[in-house]
Amino acid sequence: MLEGIPAQEFESETFRYASLPKDARDLLLGMRLDPDGVNEMIDLLRDREMLFGPEQILDGPFSPKPLLHGKPHQTRFSDGSIRVYYSALDYQTAEAEMYYWTIKPLLEGTPRAWTVLFQRAACRFTGLVKDLRPKAAEWSFLTADDGYEVCNQVATEANSARLDGLLSQSARRPEGTTLPVFKRECLSDARLDGERTFMYDPSRNPPLLAHP
Repeated sequence: MLEGIPAQEFESETFRYASLPKDARDLLLGMRLDPDGVNEMIDLLRDREMLFGPEQILDGPFSPKPLLHGKPHQTRFSDGSIRVYYSALDYQTAEAEMYYWTIKPLLEGTPRAWTVLFQRAACRFTGLVKDLRPKAAEWSFLTADDGYEVCNQVATEANSARLDGLLSQSARRPEGTTLPVFKRECLSDARLDGERTFMYDPSRNPPLLAHP
């Protein structure tokens, strides 16, 4: 499917929202903290080295993952056998994707208050890509949610062609671009850009507050 799309060298900053380590996440979940309280807790967690550093965030998606219900975990550009660092070319798109896949299913319908916190991570990508954005209208599967089999085939072909990543239209923010990265060595200059806290309280209207 990718034969007619030219490969190109691409370099750009790329952005991702990263979840906290399990110990830190368990500590914060369910705590009724205001934004100042969350910031104080983050400072405490950082002092105790309970948060991921920027290099650990880059390493995470390429580390072995436990099987989900005994099966590889399928995502848009992986059948479970391909390691992918999902990122975007701007934070707005990264947040839209993260919100859909993590925040929305976690909080929808829950009867109690939750505090969910993510670290914003940025790094530089340098590698060989193919740009799928001109195909977005023709290849509706790139942004569809009714099965990832064809996207998985595209990713398998990209890996066979030794591509380092793909540029694709975001399914959650059509004006945004996602960059799934297949090779850890293409990512460098990692840094953290602070945190984003989502506070959910079903007694409040609207129930979800994002800070900052």
